[in-house]
Amino acid sequence: MTQYNYKARDKEGNQTEGLMEASGRDQVVELLRKYELMPTFIGEKTEKGKIFDIASFRKIALKTKVVFSRQLATMIDSGLSIVQSLKILSEQERKKNKRFSEIIDAIAAEIEGGTSFSVALKKHPKVFSPIYISLVESGEVSGKLDEVLDRLATQLEKDYDLKKKVKGAMMYPTFIIVAMVVAAGIVVTFVIPQLKSLFEESNAELPFITQVLLKISDFMVKFWWVVILGVIGLIIGVRYFLKSTFGRKFWDRFKLRLPIVGTFVKNIYMVRFTRTLSTLISSGLPILDSLKIVSDTVGNVLYKDEIESISRKVESGVALATPLEESKLFPTMVSHMVEVGEKTGNIDKMLGRMANFFDNEVNNTVSALSTLLEPIILLVIAIGVGVFVGAVLLPIYQLASAM
Repeated sequence: MTQYNYKARDKEGNQTEGLMEASGRDQVVELLRKYELMPTFIGEKTEKGKIFDIASFRKIALKTKVVFSRQLATMIDSGLSIVQSLKILSEQERKKNKRFSEIIDAIAAEIEGGTSFSVALKKHPKVFSPIYISLVESGEVSGKLDEVLDRLATQLEKDYDLKKKVKGAMMYPTFIIVAMVVAAGIVVTFVIPQLKSLFEESNAELPFITQVLLKISDFMVKFWWVVILGVIGLIIGVRYFLKSTFGRKFWDRFKLRLPIVGTFVKNIYMVRFTRTLSTLISSGLPILDSLKIVSDTVGNVLYKDEIESISRKVESGVALATPLEESKLFPTMVSHMVEVGEKTGNIDKMLGRMANFFDNEVNNTVSALSTLLEPIILLVIAIGVGVFVGAVLLPIYQLASAM
Protein backbone atom coordinates (compact mmCIF):
# COMPACT_ATOMS: atom_id res chain seq x y z
CA MET A 1 0.00 0.00 0.00
CA THR A 2 1.17 3.52 -0.83
CA GLN A 3 0.40 6.77 0.96
CA TYR A 4 -1.09 9.55 -1.15
CA ASN A 5 -1.51 13.26 -0.47
CA TYR A 6 -4.79 14.54 -1.85
CA LYS A 7 -6.73 17.76 -2.33
CA ALA A 8 -10.47 17.67 -2.97
CA ARG A 9 -13.63 19.81 -2.98
CA ASP A 10 -17.03 19.07 -1.44
CA LYS A 11 -20.44 19.88 -2.94
CA GLU A 12 -20.25 23.47 -1.70
CA GLY A 13 -16.85 23.95 -3.33
CA ASN A 14 -14.88 24.03 -0.07
CA GLN A 15 -11.38 22.60 -0.38
CA THR A 16 -9.98 19.92 1.91
CA GLU A 17 -6.70 18.03 1.91
CA GLY A 18 -5.20 15.06 3.66
CA LEU A 19 -3.30 11.77 3.52
CA MET A 20 -4.72 8.41 2.44
CA GLU A 21 -3.26 4.91 2.10
CA ALA A 22 -4.34 3.03 -1.02
CA SER A 23 -3.17 0.55 -3.64
CA GLY A 24 -3.27 3.19 -6.39
CA ARG A 25 -4.62 6.57 -7.50
CA ASP A 26 -7.85 5.03 -8.84
CA GLN A 27 -8.65 3.69 -5.36
CA VAL A 28 -8.02 7.14 -3.84
CA VAL A 29 -10.51 8.66 -6.33
CA GLU A 30 -13.04 5.92 -5.51
CA LEU A 31 -12.70 6.41 -1.73
CA LEU A 32 -13.01 10.18 -1.99
CA ARG A 33 -16.17 9.86 -4.06
CA LYS A 34 -17.71 7.70 -1.34
CA TYR A 35 -17.28 10.71 0.93
CA GLU A 36 -18.83 12.91 -1.81
CA LEU A 37 -15.51 14.66 -2.44
CA MET A 38 -14.16 15.57 -5.87
CA PRO A 39 -10.34 15.19 -6.07
CA THR A 40 -8.34 18.06 -7.59
CA PHE A 41 -4.87 16.67 -6.83
CA ILE A 42 -3.49 13.23 -5.96
CA GLY A 43 0.23 12.57 -5.47
CA GLU A 44 2.38 10.00 -3.73
CA LYS A 45 3.73 11.12 -0.38
CA THR A 46 7.48 11.85 -0.43
CA GLU A 47 9.70 9.51 1.54
CA LYS A 48 10.21 10.29 5.23
CA GLY A 49 13.25 12.44 5.82
CA LYS A 50 13.11 14.24 2.50
CA ILE A 51 12.76 17.99 2.85
CA PHE A 52 11.56 18.29 -0.73
CA ASP A 53 11.08 16.16 -3.80
CA ILE A 54 13.59 17.12 -6.49
CA ALA A 55 11.23 15.84 -9.20
CA SER A 56 8.65 18.45 -8.17
CA PHE A 57 11.05 21.21 -9.21
CA ARG A 58 11.99 19.67 -12.55
CA LYS A 59 10.61 21.48 -15.57
CA ILE A 60 8.45 19.52 -17.97
CA ALA A 61 10.50 19.24 -21.15
CA LEU A 62 9.06 20.68 -24.36
CA LYS A 63 9.58 17.32 -26.09
CA THR A 64 7.46 15.63 -23.39
CA LYS A 65 4.58 18.05 -24.09
CA VAL A 66 4.93 17.42 -27.83
CA VAL A 67 4.52 13.65 -27.35
CA PHE A 68 1.67 14.17 -24.85
CA SER A 69 -0.29 16.43 -27.25
CA ARG A 70 0.25 14.16 -30.25
CA GLN A 71 -0.82 11.00 -28.39
CA LEU A 72 -3.82 12.71 -26.80
CA ALA A 73 -4.95 13.90 -30.24
CA THR A 74 -4.63 10.37 -31.64
CA MET A 75 -6.59 8.81 -28.77
CA ILE A 76 -9.43 11.34 -28.97
CA ASP A 77 -9.58 10.91 -32.76
CA SER A 78 -9.83 7.11 -32.20
CA GLY A 79 -12.98 7.55 -30.10
CA LEU A 80 -11.63 7.45 -26.55
CA SER A 81 -12.97 9.99 -24.07
CA ILE A 82 -10.60 12.69 -22.88
CA VAL A 83 -10.60 11.28 -19.32
CA GLN A 84 -9.75 7.77 -20.54
CA SER A 85 -7.00 9.18 -22.74
CA LEU A 86 -5.51 11.21 -19.88
CA LYS A 87 -5.51 8.20 -17.53
CA ILE A 88 -3.68 6.08 -20.12
CA LEU A 89 -1.11 8.84 -20.67
CA SER A 90 -0.69 9.30 -16.92
CA GLU A 91 0.03 5.60 -16.48
CA GLN A 92 2.48 5.77 -19.36
CA GLU A 93 4.33 8.74 -17.82
CA ARG A 94 4.41 7.35 -14.25
CA LYS A 95 7.80 5.66 -14.53
CA LYS A 96 9.37 8.24 -16.86
CA ASN A 97 8.15 11.50 -15.30
CA LYS A 98 6.35 11.19 -11.98
CA ARG A 99 5.56 14.91 -11.68
CA PHE A 100 3.96 15.11 -15.13
CA SER A 101 1.97 11.95 -14.36
CA GLU A 102 0.55 13.60 -11.22
CA ILE A 103 -0.33 16.75 -13.19
CA ILE A 104 -2.20 14.66 -15.79
CA ASP A 105 -4.04 12.85 -12.95
CA ALA A 106 -5.06 16.19 -11.45
CA ILE A 107 -6.36 17.42 -14.84
CA ALA A 108 -8.33 14.19 -15.36
CA ALA A 109 -9.86 14.53 -11.87
CA GLU A 110 -10.89 18.14 -12.62
CA ILE A 111 -12.58 17.08 -15.89
CA GLU A 112 -14.41 14.24 -14.11
CA GLY A 113 -15.69 16.86 -11.68
CA GLY A 114 -17.30 18.79 -14.54
CA THR A 115 -14.49 21.23 -15.39
CA SER A 116 -13.56 21.78 -19.02
CA PHE A 117 -10.14 20.67 -20.29
CA SER A 118 -8.93 24.24 -20.90
CA VAL A 119 -9.95 25.41 -17.41
CA ALA A 120 -8.17 22.39 -15.87
CA LEU A 121 -5.03 23.30 -17.82
CA LYS A 122 -5.15 26.88 -16.47
CA LYS A 123 -4.42 25.51 -13.00
CA HIS A 124 -0.94 24.49 -14.23
CA PRO A 125 0.42 27.70 -15.81
CA LYS A 126 4.05 26.65 -15.33
CA VAL A 127 3.50 23.62 -17.54
CA PHE A 128 0.96 24.80 -20.11
CA SER A 129 1.51 28.17 -21.78
CA PRO A 130 -1.26 30.69 -22.63
CA ILE A 131 -1.06 29.70 -26.32
CA TYR A 132 -1.57 26.03 -25.37
CA ILE A 133 -4.60 26.81 -23.21
CA SER A 134 -6.13 29.21 -25.77
CA LEU A 135 -5.83 26.68 -28.59
CA VAL A 136 -7.37 23.91 -26.47
CA GLU A 137 -10.24 26.28 -25.61
CA SER A 138 -10.81 27.02 -29.31
CA GLY A 139 -10.78 23.28 -30.02
CA GLU A 140 -13.44 22.68 -27.37
CA VAL A 141 -15.65 25.45 -28.77
CA SER A 142 -15.30 24.25 -32.39
CA GLY A 143 -15.58 20.55 -31.50
CA LYS A 144 -12.25 19.84 -33.19
CA LEU A 145 -10.10 19.23 -30.14
CA ASP A 146 -8.17 16.38 -31.77
CA GLU A 147 -7.23 18.55 -34.79
CA VAL A 148 -6.20 21.46 -32.56
CA LEU A 149 -4.07 19.20 -30.34
CA ASP A 150 -2.37 17.76 -33.41
CA ARG A 151 -1.70 21.31 -34.66
CA LEU A 152 -0.41 22.21 -31.20
CA ALA A 153 1.99 19.27 -31.24
CA THR A 154 3.33 20.43 -34.60
CA GLN A 155 3.76 23.98 -33.25
CA LEU A 156 5.59 22.74 -30.14
CA GLU A 157 7.74 20.42 -32.25
CA LYS A 158 8.87 23.31 -34.43
CA ASP A 159 9.54 25.46 -31.36
CA TYR A 160 11.65 22.60 -29.99
CA ASP A 161 13.61 22.33 -33.26
CA LEU A 162 14.19 26.11 -33.26
CA LYS A 163 15.56 26.03 -29.71
CA LYS A 164 17.84 23.15 -30.64
CA LYS A 165 19.24 25.13 -33.58
CA VAL A 166 19.95 28.16 -31.39
CA LYS A 167 21.53 26.05 -28.63
CA GLY A 168 23.57 24.15 -31.21
CA ALA A 169 24.91 27.41 -32.66
CA MET A 170 25.95 28.65 -29.19
CA MET A 171 27.26 25.41 -27.68
CA TYR A 172 30.63 25.15 -29.49
CA PRO A 173 31.86 28.73 -28.90
CA THR A 174 30.59 28.65 -25.29
CA PHE A 175 32.49 25.42 -24.59
CA ILE A 176 35.70 26.82 -26.10
CA ILE A 177 35.45 30.09 -24.14
CA VAL A 178 34.83 28.26 -20.84
CA ALA A 179 37.70 25.85 -21.53
CA MET A 180 40.06 28.76 -22.28
CA VAL A 181 39.08 30.63 -19.10
CA VAL A 182 39.60 27.48 -16.98
CA ALA A 183 42.96 26.75 -18.63
CA ALA A 184 44.10 30.36 -18.13
CA GLY A 185 43.05 30.24 -14.47
CA ILE A 186 45.04 27.02 -13.89
CA VAL A 187 48.16 28.45 -15.54
CA VAL A 188 48.00 31.76 -13.65
CA THR A 189 47.21 30.14 -10.28
CA PHE A 190 49.47 27.06 -10.32
CA VAL A 191 52.07 27.22 -13.12
CA ILE A 192 53.25 30.85 -12.94
CA PRO A 193 53.89 30.78 -9.11
CA GLN A 194 56.25 27.80 -9.62
CA LEU A 195 58.36 29.87 -12.03
CA LYS A 196 58.25 33.09 -10.02
CA SER A 197 61.26 32.25 -7.82
CA LEU A 198 63.31 31.34 -10.89
CA PHE A 199 62.55 34.69 -12.53
CA GLU A 200 63.32 36.63 -9.33
CA GLU A 201 66.68 34.90 -8.79
CA SER A 202 67.85 35.80 -12.29
CA ASN A 203 67.48 39.56 -11.64
CA ALA A 204 66.97 39.89 -15.39
CA GLU A 205 64.53 42.37 -16.90
CA LEU A 206 61.38 40.41 -17.70
CA PRO A 207 59.19 41.01 -20.75
CA PHE A 208 56.14 43.21 -20.11
CA ILE A 209 53.64 40.35 -20.65
CA THR A 210 55.51 38.19 -18.11
CA GLN A 211 55.42 41.00 -15.53
CA VAL A 212 51.65 41.38 -16.08
CA LEU A 213 51.10 37.62 -15.68
CA LEU A 214 53.20 37.57 -12.47
CA LYS A 215 51.09 40.38 -10.99
CA ILE A 216 47.87 38.63 -11.98
CA SER A 217 49.22 35.40 -10.50
CA ASP A 218 50.10 37.12 -7.20
CA PHE A 219 46.64 38.60 -6.97
CA MET A 220 44.97 35.25 -7.76
CA VAL A 221 47.03 33.39 -5.13
CA LYS A 222 46.54 36.00 -2.38
CA PHE A 223 42.98 37.10 -3.14
CA TRP A 224 41.39 34.07 -4.85
CA TRP A 225 38.38 34.45 -2.57
CA VAL A 226 37.86 38.02 -3.86
CA VAL A 227 37.86 36.68 -7.44
CA ILE A 228 35.27 34.01 -6.57
CA LEU A 229 33.05 36.50 -4.72
CA GLY A 230 33.46 38.97 -7.59
CA VAL A 231 32.37 36.38 -10.18
CA ILE A 232 29.35 35.36 -8.03
CA GLY A 233 28.45 39.03 -7.47
CA LEU A 234 28.77 39.75 -11.18
CA ILE A 235 26.48 36.85 -12.10
CA ILE A 236 23.87 37.91 -9.51
CA GLY A 237 24.15 41.55 -10.60
CA VAL A 238 23.72 40.71 -14.29
CA ARG A 239 20.72 38.48 -13.54
CA TYR A 240 19.11 41.20 -11.43
CA PHE A 241 19.83 43.82 -14.10
CA LEU A 242 18.33 41.68 -16.87
CA LYS A 243 15.18 41.08 -14.79
CA SER A 244 14.62 44.81 -14.33
CA THR A 245 12.49 46.70 -16.86
CA PHE A 246 15.37 48.90 -18.00
CA GLY A 247 17.84 46.02 -18.12
CA ARG A 248 15.55 43.78 -20.15
CA LYS A 249 14.88 46.53 -22.69
CA PHE A 250 18.57 47.40 -22.89
CA TRP A 251 19.56 43.77 -23.53
CA ASP A 252 16.77 43.13 -26.05
CA ARG A 253 17.72 46.31 -27.95
CA PHE A 254 21.43 45.45 -27.79
CA LYS A 255 20.85 41.99 -29.31
CA LEU A 256 19.02 43.50 -32.29
CA ARG A 257 21.85 45.97 -33.01
CA LEU A 258 24.67 43.43 -33.05
CA PRO A 259 26.18 42.82 -36.52
CA ILE A 260 25.29 39.40 -38.04
CA VAL A 261 23.88 38.19 -34.68
CA GLY A 262 21.20 40.91 -34.81
CA THR A 263 19.86 39.62 -38.14
CA PHE A 264 19.93 36.07 -36.80
CA VAL A 265 17.94 37.08 -33.69
CA LYS A 266 15.40 39.04 -35.79
CA ASN A 267 14.80 35.99 -37.98
CA ILE A 268 14.17 33.89 -34.86
CA TYR A 269 11.58 36.43 -33.66
CA MET A 270 9.95 36.42 -37.11
CA VAL A 271 9.70 32.60 -37.03
CA ARG A 272 7.98 32.75 -33.64
CA PHE A 273 5.66 35.60 -34.66
CA THR A 274 4.52 34.21 -38.03
CA ARG A 275 4.26 30.55 -36.98
CA THR A 276 2.42 31.21 -33.72
CA LEU A 277 0.02 33.70 -35.32
CA SER A 278 -0.63 31.27 -38.19
CA THR A 279 -1.42 28.44 -35.75
CA LEU A 280 -3.75 30.61 -33.65
CA ILE A 281 -5.69 32.06 -36.60
CA SER A 282 -6.03 28.68 -38.35
CA SER A 283 -7.42 27.26 -35.08
CA GLY A 284 -10.23 29.83 -35.11
CA LEU A 285 -9.00 32.40 -32.59
CA PRO A 286 -9.87 36.07 -33.31
CA ILE A 287 -7.00 38.20 -34.60
CA LEU A 288 -6.92 40.44 -31.49
CA ASP A 289 -6.73 37.49 -29.09
CA SER A 290 -4.06 35.92 -31.30
CA LEU A 291 -1.94 39.10 -31.28
CA LYS A 292 -2.18 39.31 -27.47
CA ILE A 293 -0.89 35.75 -27.12
CA VAL A 294 1.83 36.25 -29.74
CA SER A 295 3.15 39.34 -27.95
CA ASP A 296 4.02 37.13 -24.97
CA THR A 297 5.65 34.35 -27.00
CA VAL A 298 8.11 36.26 -29.22
CA GLY A 299 10.60 36.64 -26.36
CA ASN A 300 11.60 40.30 -26.75
CA VAL A 301 10.21 43.27 -24.80
CA LEU A 302 10.53 45.63 -27.79
CA TYR A 303 8.54 43.27 -30.00
CA LYS A 304 5.99 42.74 -27.23
CA ASP A 305 5.36 46.50 -26.97
CA GLU A 306 5.25 46.83 -30.76
CA ILE A 307 2.76 43.96 -31.21
CA GLU A 308 0.54 45.39 -28.46
CA SER A 309 0.60 48.75 -30.29
CA ILE A 310 -0.30 46.98 -33.56
CA SER A 311 -3.13 45.18 -31.75
CA ARG A 312 -4.61 48.49 -30.57
CA LYS A 313 -4.52 49.86 -34.12
CA VAL A 314 -6.22 46.72 -35.48
CA GLU A 315 -8.86 47.04 -32.75
CA SER A 316 -9.60 50.56 -33.98
CA GLY A 317 -10.41 49.18 -37.44
CA VAL A 318 -7.07 49.31 -39.27
CA ALA A 319 -5.99 46.31 -41.36
CA LEU A 320 -3.13 44.28 -39.83
CA ALA A 321 -0.82 44.93 -42.79
CA THR A 322 -0.86 48.73 -42.25
CA PRO A 323 0.75 48.92 -38.76
CA LEU A 324 3.13 46.10 -39.72
CA GLU A 325 4.32 48.20 -42.68
CA GLU A 326 4.80 51.24 -40.44
CA SER A 327 6.82 49.29 -37.89
CA LYS A 328 10.62 49.34 -38.04
CA LEU A 329 10.88 45.95 -36.31
CA PHE A 330 9.13 43.96 -39.04
CA PRO A 331 10.60 43.36 -42.52
CA THR A 332 8.65 44.79 -45.48
CA MET A 333 8.04 41.25 -46.72
CA VAL A 334 5.86 40.49 -43.68
CA SER A 335 3.46 43.40 -44.22
CA HIS A 336 3.15 42.67 -47.98
CA MET A 337 2.45 38.96 -47.45
CA VAL A 338 -0.08 39.74 -44.69
CA GLU A 339 -1.78 42.24 -47.01
CA VAL A 340 -2.12 39.55 -49.70
CA GLY A 341 -3.44 37.12 -47.07
CA GLU A 342 -6.05 39.61 -45.87
CA LYS A 343 -7.26 40.24 -49.42
CA THR A 344 -7.49 36.52 -50.30
CA GLY A 345 -8.76 35.36 -46.91
CA ASN A 346 -5.73 33.07 -46.45
CA ILE A 347 -3.76 35.03 -43.89
CA ASP A 348 -2.93 31.89 -41.88
CA LYS A 349 -1.44 30.19 -44.95
CA MET A 350 0.59 33.28 -45.85
CA LEU A 351 1.93 33.46 -42.30
CA GLY A 352 2.79 29.76 -42.46
CA ARG A 353 4.78 30.30 -45.67
CA MET A 354 6.65 33.20 -44.08
CA ALA A 355 7.41 31.03 -41.04
CA ASN A 356 8.99 28.42 -43.35
CA PHE A 357 10.97 31.16 -45.14
CA PHE A 358 12.38 32.64 -41.92
CA ASP A 359 13.04 29.15 -40.58
CA ASN A 360 15.21 28.45 -43.63
CA GLU A 361 16.98 31.78 -43.03
CA VAL A 362 17.74 30.70 -39.47
CA ASN A 363 19.12 27.37 -40.75
CA ASN A 364 21.33 29.16 -43.28
CA THR A 365 22.61 31.59 -40.64
CA VAL A 366 23.40 28.75 -38.22
CA SER A 367 25.42 27.00 -40.94
CA ALA A 368 27.18 30.25 -41.90
CA LEU A 369 27.97 31.11 -38.26
CA SER A 370 29.33 27.61 -37.64
CA THR A 371 31.63 27.95 -40.66
CA LEU A 372 32.66 31.48 -39.69
CA LEU A 373 33.21 30.81 -35.98
CA GLU A 374 35.60 27.89 -36.40
CA PRO A 375 38.54 29.89 -37.87
CA ILE A 376 37.84 32.81 -35.49
CA ILE A 377 37.90 30.52 -32.45
CA LEU A 378 41.07 28.80 -33.71
CA LEU A 379 42.69 32.23 -34.13
CA VAL A 380 41.69 33.28 -30.60
CA ILE A 381 43.05 30.01 -29.20
CA ALA A 382 46.30 30.47 -31.12
CA ILE A 383 46.70 34.04 -29.79
CA GLY A 384 45.92 32.93 -26.22
CA VAL A 385 48.35 30.03 -26.33
CA GLY A 386 50.98 32.28 -27.98
CA VAL A 387 50.67 34.88 -25.21
CA PHE A 388 51.04 32.33 -22.41
CA VAL A 389 53.86 30.42 -24.09
CA GLY A 390 55.68 33.67 -24.88
CA ALA A 391 55.25 34.98 -21.34
CA VAL A 392 56.62 31.77 -19.81
CA LEU A 393 59.19 30.51 -22.31
CA LEU A 394 60.70 33.81 -23.50
CA PRO A 395 62.28 34.73 -20.12
CA ILE A 396 63.44 31.11 -19.66
CA TYR A 397 65.09 31.24 -23.09
CA GLN A 398 66.74 34.56 -22.18
CA LEU A 399 68.10 33.05 -18.96
CA ALA A 400 69.46 30.03 -20.80
CA SER A 401 71.16 32.29 -23.38
CA ALA A 402 72.79 34.43 -20.67
CA MET A 403 74.31 31.42 -18.89
